[in-house]
Amino acid sequence: MADHRLATAVANTSQLATLSKAINAAGLTNRLNTAKDITFLAPANQAFPSGSRQLAKLLKDKTQLTRVLEYHVIIGKKTPTELTSGPLKTLQGGTITAKGSGDHIVISGRAKVLCGNIVTKNATVYIIDRTLQPRSRS
Repeated sequence: MADHRLATAVANTSQLATLSKAINAAGLTNRLNTAKDITFLAPANQAFPSGSRQLAKLLKDKTQLTRVLEYHVIIGKKTPTELTSGPLKTLQGGTITAKGSGDHIVISGRAKVLCGNIVTKNATVYIIDRTLQPRSRS
């Protein structure tokens, strides 16, 4: 992954195929490839319910899909220690938290980091086992 920019690295990783499809559907490929110094919480394929109507509906709603995907992008490249050091601002405008250390980091109390601190040309990636949902806007 280190030789590629974020969206390209995701597209070349089989365990992130559903995420790659979502990035393309949202039209975020160029934005993620040109972003500087970000951290991406990348939901693995199993984080998306396969054959789900919910997923199909989300893939057709570009506005909501973009909002959800941008919630997985943290401003700044974060090491595991920095990831768990406090609230983190997302590209979507919300905040998330991460707790734990080593192989036991949990994002927002729900998503477990399966593999992390993966370097791409413009981002640090942490593969997670669930999708994160931003809070609804009032």
